[in-house]
Amino acid sequence: MQESADAIEKLKEEPADKPKWISVNKRLPEIATVVIITDGIDVGTGWFDGKGWRTPFADIDEYRVTHWMPLPEPPKEGWNTNGN
Repeated sequence: MQESADAIEKLKEEPADKPKWISVNKRLPEIATVVIITDGIDVGTGWFDGKGWRTPFADIDEYRVTHWMPLPEPPKEGWNTNGN
């Protein structure tokens, strides 16, 4: 029974390489780098242009962005990775 409880607790732990939200008060991304952003309610993509956030396809208010995180690396395999 204890083994099951231990296994469940292990599944609850966050992976070390899991991306973390970064507060805009602590640090901003490099200018013009597309990142994942949130206002605490909605999540989308956008970029910081040095003056403010730009969110052309998000429902996020550009003046209420609170956190961001880098985009994940794309998968190694895809529809055109075999030369076709």
